[in-house]
Amino acid sequence: MKHKLKLIFFAILTLIVTLGIVFYMFFFVTLNPSDIEFEIIDLPKSPIQHTNGTWWGYNKGKVVRHDDTVYTYYIDNESLNDGEPNADNPSRVVLIKINPDLSVVEFDSLWTSRTPALCIDSSGRLLVSNFEPTSSEDNGSEGKLMLYTYTFNMNGEFKRVEETVIPQTEEGPAVNFRYGMAIDDENNLMIAFGTTLFENNSQNHVVLAYVRAASDQTWRVHLLAENLEEDNYYTYPLINGLEDLRALNVQDACFPEMTQFDYPCFYQHVRYYENGLSPKIIDYSHLDIAKDRPQLIEHTGFHLASDGNIHIMTRAWIDGPPNPYKGTFDYITGDIEHLEKINTDYLSSGFNWLRFFELNGDVFMVGTTFNKVGIIDPYNQVTYWLDIPKNDIKGSYLFTNAKRTGSDTNKYLDLYLVPGTQEFYNHSAKYIRIDLTELNRFLMRQTVKEE
Repeated sequence: MKHKLKLIFFAILTLIVTLGIVFYMFFFVTLNPSDIEFEIIDLPKSPIQHTNGTWWGYNKGKVVRHDDTVYTYYIDNESLNDGEPNADNPSRVVLIKINPDLSVVEFDSLWTSRTPALCIDSSGRLLVSNFEPTSSEDNGSEGKLMLYTYTFNMNGEFKRVEETVIPQTEEGPAVNFRYGMAIDDENNLMIAFGTTLFENNSQNHVVLAYVRAASDQTWRVHLLAENLEEDNYYTYPLINGLEDLRALNVQDACFPEMTQFDYPCFYQHVRYYENGLSPKIIDYSHLDIAKDRPQLIEHTGFHLASDGNIHIMTRAWIDGPPNPYKGTFDYITGDIEHLEKINTDYLSSGFNWLRFFELNGDVFMVGTTFNKVGIIDPYNQVTYWLDIPKNDIKGSYLFTNAKRTGSDTNKYLDLYLVPGTQEFYNHSAKYIRIDLTELNRFLMRQTVKEE
């Protein structure tokens, strides 16, 4: 009897030890956040938490890379203490160069009232599209669109060339400050936004694309969509040659007189433009909840993969009250003729922002929760967390280097974490550099462990 009890005891002990090893391997080895190598530095933030701050404009490129040099910016909006950021009281966009050794240089500044968009061309010229206020009577929403081109010599000195792309007209704003900018491998440049055309006493709500051909540097205007319910869209443009223009358009504000609804309807639908078509690929406007709580969509990711498929990710707030730290996701991929919705149940409900990136031809994601940063493997449906103190990144918005802004995306994944939440606006912005070769090795090790 004692012998049997001893055998049972050792069997239970063996089981406990085995389960402990499995638990340890899964939670402390497979998902050990310190296993992902990265470098991190502090960057300046906007002095005042405001819509005219660095975090605003999620569709805009804010960190770009050429070879081993990175460019980004922050908005110095201290002038908001004196009033709205109009022509008499503009903010400043301060341009930043991050050297290979992670030293930081502030090299120029421009007057602005909204966040600019960055691109980088194949020769390393930095392109900054900047919305500059022209009125002294408004909140900075009336302005002209400028394009600044920076070239750098071996000593880091720069030359700046400026161009007025879209001037302010007497009829009102011709450019929407929610615009986005993209560039392709041939250096063709695209700026797109929603606006209203006035013809024969009628209004036509449209999405326009201003495209500059690299061959002759001439701007041409393309009508991407027309006869829309409203003209306020956050536009993610994408150009893949002069004949392949695409745009993800996330609806912002609309008003009853502009639609069939009798209540304000903002952040309720998403349109995708490709090959002459602009369907609503996500539309929550007809849900009962939309009448009581119109803010149902937050935009997050847009990527054209190397296999030709588009990847679109938006966050939805349709299962409860607006909560900046909770949401579900709509993931759509394919082409305009065959768009498919992908299951995202494996994603943590705590994710706020997700961005796509590629590794050896496979599409991965990087995401942020309220206080964490994770690399998401959608094939194995696993998230690997970076080992960053939670208080250092609370309430941050996520921006990354992306191919559609001309960035070199083969060597590093560049993350720009910008504080944007009022109650947690007490930490600096962060720049994070992840070596993709090391990340690939890490992911391969995890695959071996799982097998």
